Amino acid sequence: MDRIRQDLAYGARGLWTHKGFSVPALLTLTLAIGMSTAIFSLVYGVLLRPLPYPDAARLVRLAEVHVGATSAIRDAVISNMTFEAWARDARAVEALAAYGERAYTVTGVGDAERVPATAVSPSLFRLFRLTPAAGRFFDDAEAAPGADDVVVLGHAFWSQRFGGRADVIGQTITLDTRPRVIVGVAPPGFSFPDRDRRIYTPFVVPRTRNDDGTPLLRVFPAIARLAPGTTLDQASAEGTAVLSGLGPRPVSADLLFGRGGTPDVRVRGLAAEVTARVRPMLVLLGIGVALVLIVSCANVTNLFLFRAVARERELAIRGALGAGRGRLMQQLVTESLLLAGVGGVLGILLAWQLISAWPALAPHDFPRLEDATLNWVVIAFSVAATFTAGVVAGIVPAMRGAPSNLVAGLREA
Repeated sequence: MDRIRQDLAYGARGLWTHKGFSVPALLTLTLAIGMSTAIFSLVYGVLLRPLPYPDAARLVRLAEVHVGATSAIRDAVISNMTFEAWARDARAVEALAAYGERAYTVTGVGDAERVPATAVSPSLFRLFRLTPAAGRFFDDAEAAPGADDVVVLGHAFWSQRFGGRADVIGQTITLDTRPRVIVGVAPPGFSFPDRDRRIYTPFVVPRTRNDDGTPLLRVFPAIARLAPGTTLDQASAEGTAVLSGLGPRPVSADLLFGRGGTPDVRVRGLAAEVTARVRPMLVLLGIGVALVLIVSCANVTNLFLFRAVARERELAIRGALGAGRGRLMQQLVTESLLLAGVGGVLGILLAWQLISAWPALAPHDFPRLEDATLNWVVIAFSVAATFTAGVVAGIVPAMRGAPSNLVAGLREA
């Protein structure tokens, strides 16, 4: 320990004395570690971090397609016919839930405000295994035509517009001139399908027949929770079997999903589906930042090499006084780790600022941006990057700077 303290003290004095070397190296490491940490937080939070729900790996998104046909629909949706038939006799999935994005003008509490909302099946809250912060969620009877006169507030909306008061349960607010009774409040942190949703209303699944008995096909997004031990392929096969058992497809199905293709149901993990649009961009961004970190380490290594050449006389004299080659290498690596450690601390502070700015810098519809935080996994990555940068930047100059031939080193000095 005494030797390590001596090396740290000696290295700190040397770095402070030679600011022309230490300042550029420190800035390089700070920027490299800070940027790589901030980007890693984005990649980890969006692509790698599990969804914040129990057994999130079993949450899936459903999509109905005509294989081989060209569809006018670009989003993953399912028809009301398939949804209704599958929900009646589902085995591969525990339950299905439909939803649709909405927007309402809210009046009756403070100033009128246009608020993003989501209409959801009552089963959606059960799929996510949520517990209301106050009140309750919808029951199945409230998702029937004409009975959907209730509303669940998002936690942020409840806190901002109602001050987080529990007595709001049972009060009435007006959504687009229609009065709705507040029955519950969503838990903190929950916002579906994106971070902007402020209120939730019941989703009424469209009926499958017109008054004259003709088929009525409508489409909407839907999710499900897989039954324990069920795979994606098994759930997809069950959904396709349900779809095939519905009989002839109405003409509107060909108009929506494309003509001539084989009807099929595809099941995909919800996390993968939510991030599919940004995954290629984040992968490329992660690769780019890794390359930047490598180049930065190479630049700092070159700075240490130049400094090692300038210190040949000093190292030769220390060797003549009894310091072995391993001892000199330890001193040089300690200096690089010390510089990298300071750069790592400053880099984490820089990353914290960048992560705080993600909501302002990223597009409005960027998925899972709230999960990109400076958590312990990100900090562990930053520490690992700092240690790696310190070792890589110091080991080559240490091998080059510690003289193996003491007589030659003294003669050159």
